[in-house]
Amino acid sequence: MSQFLTKEREQTAMFVGAIPSAIIGSLGAALARLFSPLVGVLRDKYGHPLMVGPRDIGSKSVWTLGVCENLNETDAPRGTCDSSSIRDWLIDNGGVPIGNRKDQLSIYSRTSHPVFIESIEAEILNRSTNTFSVIAASPPAGAVDVVWVGIDLSQGADNCPVEVVDDGSMTWTKRPYFEHHILTVESGSEQPLMVVSRTSGDTVKWRLLIKYRVRGRVRTLSYSAPKNEPLVTSDVRDSSRYWLAGVAGLNKWPWVRTVPRRDIFPGDNAD
Repeated sequence: MSQFLTKEREQTAMFVGAIPSAIIGSLGAALARLFSPLVGVLRDKYGHPLMVGPRDIGSKSVWTLGVCENLNETDAPRGTCDSSSIRDWLIDNGGVPIGNRKDQLSIYSRTSHPVFIESIEAEILNRSTNTFSVIAASPPAGAVDVVWVGIDLSQGADNCPVEVVDDGSMTWTKRPYFEHHILTVESGSEQPLMVVSRTSGDTVKWRLLIKYRVRGRVRTLSYSAPKNEPLVTSDVRDSSRYWLAGVAGLNKWPWVRTVPRRDIFPGDNAD
């Protein structure tokens, strides 16, 4: 009999103890419903209702970099390392990616209202025409990534984003993208965006400005590389040397060797 009384007391205590928890839970839910719209209004007015970040577009094992620093093949890292070690070493010494830059972004809405992206543009921070001492590349491989809009950063060019067709040769059209489209990011949804940038005869440091409208107000969101570093787009320029760099063998031993220009740019007849 005492066992049943003990069990009954325990159940009663659990029930009584659950009452404050239920009250607190209900009160918290009610407060959340009350203040959530206010938080949304304050965020939309004083913060950014949009978030933008990079999307993974696959392997970075295929690359071509231009380096202004006077480096030697023997300076390259030695020992067992992964396939990105030489690329990282070149970038640490001022190397910049050459050719069309592709930034696949993810734009995410944090607001309960639709956000209308009306335009994007490039804010150029720096332009350089310094001569490359080395142009280095990994062994050729891989396929062309899907692209969406393109921005030409060349001196004197219109930075207006245009439609780019991924037809194997990356055809740039003259159709301004946002004259014919508005991207709508619904509440809690995500909008992928591929931005392709190019320049001619120089290296450009820049950042992307995304102009959008929410609750009738026009806002601007800035996008840069990780650690708030500028985006970098560079064109091919003459170089005194051309390197092919990679990793070979089971131990992933890095190697660098000087090659003719045509080994880096097979479609280019210049040497």
